[in-house]
Amino acid sequence: MGFEDSRAYFNRFFGRTLDDYNASIRTNRLLVSRSWASFSLNANANWYDNVNKGANWKETTQILPQVSLIAPKQQLGTSPFFANLNTQYINYWNDRGYGVQRTDIWPRVYYPIGLPPYLTIEPSAGLRQTVWDQYKTDEAAAWSDDQYFHRELYDARLALFTNFSRSYNVDRETLKKVRHAVRPELSYTYVPDVDQEDLPLIDTKDRVINRRRIAYSLTNTLTSKSLVAPQVREARAQETQPGEETLRETILTETPSDYDYRDVMRLKVGQYYDLAREYHPFSPFFGKLQFLPTEKISLDSEVAYNVYEQSFDRYNIGLSLSARQKDRLSFSYRYDRDPLSVERLSEYETQQEIILPTPTDNKKIDYLLTELRLGLTERFTLITSYENDFSDQSNTYGVGFVYDSQCWTFETLFHYGTDDIGFEIRIRLKGIGEFGF
Repeated sequence: MGFEDSRAYFNRFFGRTLDDYNASIRTNRLLVSRSWASFSLNANANWYDNVNKGANWKETTQILPQVSLIAPKQQLGTSPFFANLNTQYINYWNDRGYGVQRTDIWPRVYYPIGLPPYLTIEPSAGLRQTVWDQYKTDEAAAWSDDQYFHRELYDARLALFTNFSRSYNVDRETLKKVRHAVRPELSYTYVPDVDQEDLPLIDTKDRVINRRRIAYSLTNTLTSKSLVAPQVREARAQETQPGEETLRETILTETPSDYDYRDVMRLKVGQYYDLAREYHPFSPFFGKLQFLPTEKISLDSEVAYNVYEQSFDRYNIGLSLSARQKDRLSFSYRYDRDPLSVERLSEYETQQEIILPTPTDNKKIDYLLTELRLGLTERFTLITSYENDFSDQSNTYGVGFVYDSQCWTFETLFHYGTDDIGFEIRIRLKGIGEFGF
């Protein structure tokens, strides 16, 4: 479990992503989620405890609740069209301020066109409808006396890409082949400039900036083809061929099911130029590496280099080492000069819902996280963790456990830090969803 997996794990287990540790706002979250083959549903309620406000906690904006329905990119029946859908309902509530409900519906349609023998052109278009209901007005700083607001936006994107690869024979005892795939991509994204001054302004979704971006990226992927272990092959053969003589034939004759295919390395680099920007039109040059040499070792790394400041805006690295099934040791280091950068949280480049970080008064992130998970029994796992924030020289220690039943999982963690003491609980009902606080 490298940095990306650690961040996803923290978001799932603790109800916060890794970059929330050094924030002055702590999140208490109740979460219920369910996934199907074609879409997923997530519902949560967030209560933010601002340690800087103290007795003035009523001035903190809460999310009670938030519901998201997401359908990833998929083919529309037997037609040549593909589509995805991002839908979100959120209720912002401030005891001494405003109360606003927002519904955001954003479908997108794709039409990939193959240009033999190498190129693919993929035009796509999205239509975004956003509606606000200001059921409670902040008299001290009201956006408007109106109760209802709406915004309609369209966007268009044209992507040109190709895929080419080459396979290399290794012919080791288990490793047979390695496939190197390269995907260069060039894209243009357009979002019109619309007047949004009179709309509520709570988070970055309330202001969609115009874009005329030309972007390029290059993705390299290494995929291994390995012969599975003999005991695994035998188990697979027994499931399909119970007879002893037939089993012997199945083991001696290699079939496609006797091989495992795994992405060992994935490296993506890229940058964009925004024609709608007169000042600093070039984005930071980014790179992202995922490296999994074995099933027990994983490495994630991400960098963003600012071409104008000639320095790194962001660099993250995570390393995970596993032994037995439930034993794992992970290290993560993260530096982010501006974690709330709107340019980084671009939904229009990823065509998917972006989960915004928890509001924070701090801009810089610079810390180290270590975590150790030990499977004491088949069902009981011990968790220990340590965080060191280099920005404010604070430390946090954590200890907890996981109990894994056949139908549910119970996870809990107690953490003690320089400025914070907390206790988290999460219950996952397998096949249904999860909730925690």
